[in-house]
Amino acid sequence: MTYAQWIGYIAASLGILTFAMQTMIPLRITGIGHSLGQIAFGFLTGIYPVVIQHLILFPLNGLRDVQANQGSQDRCRRKSCSRVADSVYDKARNQSW
Repeated sequence: MTYAQWIGYIAASLGILTFAMQTMIPLRITGIGHSLGQIAFGFLTGIYPVVIQHLILFPLNGLRDVQANQGSQDRCRRKSCSRVADSVYDKARNQSW
């Protein structure tokens, strides 16, 4: 098996793995890896439509990942994260061990 085939199988595996993701940030990170693998595979094998497709998807996944990360940081800035942590701490503190 050639290096190009290995890269193709790994990229295909990452593509399948994206369908198993339940949250957006891991999905986007896996999608970025999938796109990079498919770009490498496309260049090595001369399948340029795959390269073009993933050259478009790669920055799109990166942009959406940055936006998702900013959204999670905004939620924490509004103190929702600390309220959840405080309530868990209070429940644990009030339990009799």
